[in-house]
Formats: sequence, C-alpha cells, structure tokens
Amino acid sequence: MSIYEQDARDIIRFLKNGDALACNSLVSRHQKAVFGICVGILKNEPLAQEVAQDVFLKAFEKLKKLENPKKFRAWLIRMAYNASIDIKRKKKRYLVHIDEKNHIRDESISIEHQIDLNKKREVIINLIHELGDPDSSIFTLFYMENMTTDEISNALGLTQSNVKIKLMRGREKLKNKLKNLLNHF
Repeated sequence: MSIYEQDARDIIRFLKNGDALACNSLVSRHQKAVFGICVGILKNEPLAQEVAQDVFLKAFEKLKKLENPKKFRAWLIRMAYNASIDIKRKKKRYLVHIDEKNHIRDESISIEHQIDLNKKREVIINLIHELGDPDSSIFTLFYMENMTTDEISNALGLTQSNVKIKLMRGREKLKNKLKNLLNHF
C-alpha cells in the first residue's frame, strides 16, 4: 500500500470515528517532512517545532475541506511552507541556524573524523539555506525527504519543470559556492 493510500485510509478513519490512532499515524508519517520544511525556512529549531505543531493542528481542523485524501501530503507540506513563510515575513530578522541533531553517529568513525563530517554537513546545510526560498525548500524536499519533482510541484504550487530548473540552478549555485569556499583554504 502506498503512502497516499495509507493517508486516505487514515483520513477516512479519523473523519468517521475521530480515531486517535489514525491521527497519530498521519503525524508520524509526515512530521519529518513538515519539520524539515519549517526549519529549512525559519532556521530556528524551536520555532520550527512550534510552527510544525500548529500546521498539524490546522490541518486536522480543516481536514474536511480536503477534496482528495490522497493529496494529503502535498496539502500538508504546502501548509507548512506557507506558515513558515508567513512567520519569516513577520519576524523580518535573521534567525539562528539549525543545529543538526538528527545526524546518526557511526561509532566506528573516530571523534576527529566525526567532527570533520559534522562541520562539512553544517557548511552544506548553510549553503543550501543561502539559496533562499523556495529553492532551499525544494532541496530539502528532494534530497532529505526523497520526494519526487512531481510531489514537490504539487506541494509548493510550482510546475514540475520549474522545480527541475530550480534544482538544476541550485546545484550549479552550490557547486560555485563550494568552489569559492575551497579556494579560500
């Protein structure tokens, strides 16, 4: 059963019976993607967690308005994107960058090597954030959430060709930024 069919099944169970397990299932299946979008835009983990929670609450309040339950993921991600952009516009100041806590440590790697990998990862994440919106969100969804360009286009309200172009241009920008960074060492 695909994720979209699972979503449709859980949404129907939630709407008919108020089934808490269906609600929990939907949240656990999509919380990483929603949080990833929020933190990618806001660059502040505690604020992103708060916005992600608000997005889920709003989604369940408006669930009856969703015409096609199989499009829940795209609808939810679009809500997270819009909510994060709204918060960012209201703040109009730079927020603290994300501190990666999701990174799984490999105990077979030395501490020095692990620290080096974490620094490289942080540099790349910061460069992705410098791409701005919606480019950084597209990169997060494509590379970290493994969403297809079609799913991203539905979630962000862009055409699929626009998503592909933004990915291509973003890769080129990142490549140039990395080259410039390496030239400084």
